[in-house]
Amino acid sequence: MTTANHTMPDLTDKQRANLAKLSAYLRGPLKAQFDMSRYWQEDECGSVGCAVGHGPLAGIVRRDLETWFRYAPRAFGASHEDACKVRDWCFSAFWALKDNTPDGAADRIDYMLKNGIPDEFMVPSKQWVSVYSGAKP
Repeated sequence: MTTANHTMPDLTDKQRANLAKLSAYLRGPLKAQFDMSRYWQEDECGSVGCAVGHGPLAGIVRRDLETWFRYAPRAFGASHEDACKVRDWCFSAFWALKDNTPDGAADRIDYMLKNGIPDEFMVPSKQWVSVYSGAKP
């Protein structure tokens, strides 16, 4: 694991609790199939869901008519400046190329809740998917 500096995202207590709840749920058994590569491709993604799509199955309510683009930041996101980092660290479809497992997604969520997000995880020269796959708290 690299010794990168980390930034703790500006999460509300409810968002932190939702992320912890989602992480626990992702450790199984799941109520539907899991596939990070289908992240937010459609509003209704059928029986295969990314980590965000499993949120309602974990008991994190999705409001009536709430799109996934609004649900994810409200339930799991952060302030505007942190939202993309949280999304990419926890839920990016790029993780499917290296670690397309519910346990891997849960590990990344737990890592972020404990350590924050590595400042340089998206720097192309750092190959963030390879460097940080299987991140454990």
